[in-house]
Amino acid sequence: MIKKYPPINAEELIEILGTTIKHDNDNKLIAFLCQLSAYTEDSQFNLSFNAPSSSGKSFIPIEIANLFPPEDVIKLGYVSPTSFFHSTSEYNEETEEYLVDLSCQGPQITNTLSLIT
Repeated sequence: MIKKYPPINAEELIEILGTTIKHDNDNKLIAFLCQLSAYTEDSQFNLSFNAPSSSGKSFIPIEIANLFPPEDVIKLGYVSPTSFFHSTSEYNEETEEYLVDLSCQGPQITNTLSLIT
């Protein structure tokens, strides 16, 4: 039986995440919420860190991904944006949109929470 946990606010979450990620409070909070959104049915979103090479862009997302069950995380390195469309997408002609299903079993994508470094 799972006990019900009391809700926590953003400041408490930042403090918890601060045990392994010092500073960068906004980035670690947003990265956590983005990765948590993978567990929602229709409220997922993507996040991109834009900074110079070797500036530590991968550290926060990788640290936060370690908080989730390993079977729900796949880490991809050096993936081009179009690689998802080639391997796991379907085109909907009515809406003129591509649907990329990250939960499908494919050669590159096997789980719902994807971390691209």
